[in-house]
Amino acid sequence: MKKNGSVLLFSLMILSALVMLSQQMIQNIFVGSRFDTTMINREKAEIIALSGINVAMALLQEPFIKDPKKQTGTEKNSSLKEQLASLLPLLNQWRTFPLSYDLDGVDGNLSICITSEEGKIPLNQVYDMKSHTIKAPFDALIKKIPVKKIETKKSDKLKLLEKKDDNIADALITFFKKRDRPLDEISELFSIDLLTQLPLWYDPPFPVDEKPNKNRSLNQNIGLQDIFSLYNKQTQLHPLLLTDALKSLLEVGRVEAISFEKRKESLKPIYEKYQENWGQDWIENWKNLQALHPQNSKSLSFFKDIFTSKFEPTTFSVLSSGIVQGIEQRVCAIITKDETYKAEHGSSEKIEKSDNKNQKNKAVQKRPFKVLKLYWV
Repeated sequence: MKKNGSVLLFSLMILSALVMLSQQMIQNIFVGSRFDTTMINREKAEIIALSGINVAMALLQEPFIKDPKKQTGTEKNSSLKEQLASLLPLLNQWRTFPLSYDLDGVDGNLSICITSEEGKIPLNQVYDMKSHTIKAPFDALIKKIPVKKIETKKSDKLKLLEKKDDNIADALITFFKKRDRPLDEISELFSIDLLTQLPLWYDPPFPVDEKPNKNRSLNQNIGLQDIFSLYNKQTQLHPLLLTDALKSLLEVGRVEAISFEKRKESLKPIYEKYQENWGQDWIENWKNLQALHPQNSKSLSFFKDIFTSKFEPTTFSVLSSGIVQGIEQRVCAIITKDETYKAEHGSSEKIEKSDNKNQKNKAVQKRPFKVLKLYWV
């Protein structure tokens, strides 16, 4: 009997071990399966996000890129209005494209947001490295960036001896004095204590179907990359290209979260009546921009010198988001017009008639925009 009892006990122990091993194996299979599915969806989301850059280039290509040699004065004016009608509704908010497996090979969403670098403060341009000053009135505009002064601990005697800057303009001057060379990346500004309070990237609003509501809560934060630009070679900004952050600093209203179609309809008064001579006196003609900038800022007259009359957008930030099964991947690309594109595009007809296959391939591969920088957000 003792032998039979020991065998039974041993069998139960073996059976329990097998059950535990089986449970662990099943759990590992489920975890591995979920992990594999997550990684596959992540890769799909990355591909969708990267493809959004090409979608943005396609949206900007026509009628934004035109051959000026083939345009008369009337055609140039018409082309400008086409650019405005095409570009303005795209700026500063998400535009979403649903994807289906039947048509696109994957179920998910692609969202892109385009912002103009010519609507941001050109930091390297407005900061004078010789005199270590920020050109007016940009200095006053930068001081309006909302940050809280960081208080030092009383126990830290060394920090108490240091003079802390009260605003971003003074902090930038201190930063550039130590650096003594132009900025290479916007993210380098995070070495300034005051700026660590701000998010690096712009968080665009998603469109909603309901009608615009003045009481609707808009964006609360402004992104550092939405304030400053290293790719804006101009020293002035165009009012139609202002980013959400600059609109906030100038107190002319924030970007409304409405659909692309509704926004395009609401902006009709601007791109149908737009005249280049508005730029001769933007303060007087600001009333013509009410559809884009609904609020009347009392400080506009003080900042009038930061505005330009030339509508010449050349460089854009493209924030692209790919979502598959709730997994999101974002990428930000800085794209700019390829100045060599027009000349080669204009001679593409001759290239197509040529028998040289290399020349044909070169003409097909040429694009109106090129990518300067790419960041995973």
